[in-house]
Amino acid sequence: MKFKTVLIIIALTSGLIAGINEATEEAAQTIRKFMRKHFIPGLSVTVANKGRIVWSQGFGYADKGNSESVTPDTRMRIGSVSKTVTAAGVAILYEKGLLDLDAPVQKYVPSFPEKRWPITTRELMGHIAGVRHYRGDEMLNNQFYPSVTAGLEIFSADTLLFQPRTGYSYSSYAWNLVSAIMENVAKQDFLTFMERNVFNPLGLYSISPEHRDSSLTNLATFYNIRPLINIADFHFFNIRREAPYVDNSYKWAGGGFVSNTRDLVIFGLAHLDETILNKETI
Repeated sequence: MKFKTVLIIIALTSGLIAGINEATEEAAQTIRKFMRKHFIPGLSVTVANKGRIVWSQGFGYADKGNSESVTPDTRMRIGSVSKTVTAAGVAILYEKGLLDLDAPVQKYVPSFPEKRWPITTRELMGHIAGVRHYRGDEMLNNQFYPSVTAGLEIFSADTLLFQPRTGYSYSSYAWNLVSAIMENVAKQDFLTFMERNVFNPLGLYSISPEHRDSSLTNLATFYNIRPLINIADFHFFNIRREAPYVDNSYKWAGGGFVSNTRDLVIFGLAHLDETILNKETI
């Protein structure tokens, strides 16, 4: 009887694995088609189900020039997902009763110029404070800023786009100010706070600021794709080139982190099982 039970378990497990393999292969085919259509050199995917990672795979090249393939360990810029990661740090300070989300920002960053209307951390995080976004090629900034506070000088003198809570305007710069608030509340450098309170406790060792002078392992090469011919919405003869160097020291919180996809999924799972934050806070 025990032998029959074992055979049944093996049969069920084999069927489950076959189903997973079939689903992942179908997904992989879709991903490869998407990459060809959009001229994407490399891509990484991680999928979790019921609290655990069930699939993690790299596609294409992390460095096409050196024929280096993308793997699940490949780190890429996560762009504005950095805001989501930073929000966890804000929530930790809020849960500890250290941060009032509705206090004027000058309570925590007295050096930030007062505007026509007061602005709060909550409004900054929701893109309803009226703080502007990039202008022109500002997102290609290659200047090094030695501190979060130094990076505020890019926009701190500008007027608000509207009275807070009367409009919506996406702003990475707003999150620069959020990180300055965090520093003053935590009495700690923003990056150090994130490492000690978010990344290390969750074992997210691939998430890191993209420092200009660091040699990060498993970091992908970044590319731009430009068409030789651009007619209306149709692009012809796309050319892939290495992206120009940028220094993200002015916007760690708004878009300056790199990570692999596995750590981002682990970060997401930690919010579902209350590993890092209380359900009420989320």
